Amino acid sequence: MVTDPERKEHAARLRGLLYLACPDAPAAAITEVAEAMAQRAEEPAQAPVAEAAHLTDGRESAPDPLNLSGADLSGANLTGADLSNANLSGAWLMAAVDLGLPPRAIWDRETRWPFELASVVVEQSDEVSPGVYQVRGGTAPDRSGAIRV
Repeated sequence: MVTDPERKEHAARLRGLLYLACPDAPAAAITEVAEAMAQRAEEPAQAPVAEAAHLTDGRESAPDPLNLSGADLSGANLTGADLSNANLSGAWLMAAVDLGLPPRAIWDRETRWPFELASVVVEQSDEVSPGVYQVRGGTAPDRSGAIRV
């Protein structure tokens, strides 16, 4: 008989394996499949667990947000990087090469933006909870003709 602590440990290990095997699968689907497999740990395998069908659900339309919280990307070449919806809380982005305004990215007061982007990020963001901000979707307005005072 499998005890509850053993079942939880089994589910945790399965989640890890599923993340490696299905890196593009939604996190919720991986958790659901791991828990379903752990619940059936004592049964002989007859067929794939039905929940496994959800591993490919929503991959194209709703990818998990990129978690770069606390990442040190100072000096990184971000040419072509899609940081839309990324969690950039506490990330260091100083001197990052070719970083554009990341639509819907989350950031906080600890996030360090490149000098040329910092004021635009602040201007194009809304506070979503105390000390946490989100960049609005779309592109930043063209300020190339603005006169600095």
